[in-house]
Amino acid sequence: MTHATHKTPSAELAKNPLISFGRGIAHYREINPAHIKPAIEFLLENAQLAVDHAVDPSTPAHWNDLAEPL
Repeated sequence: MTHATHKTPSAELAKNPLISFGRGIAHYREINPAHIKPAIEFLLENAQLAVDHAVDPSTPAHWNDLAEPL
């Protein structure tokens, strides 16, 4: 099984303070309206990849393969 369950943000998107997973709390002072749409689109795309992976019949019914990506 080689389905991706998430995408890595581009270098530009990685600078977005709303994409701060694993880097602690978001830097709220740095957020501006232009950050919102790209962050939501990126997060929704990753969520869809995780759901697609979870419902794929070839996905093993194990925590790391099924529940963790969600």
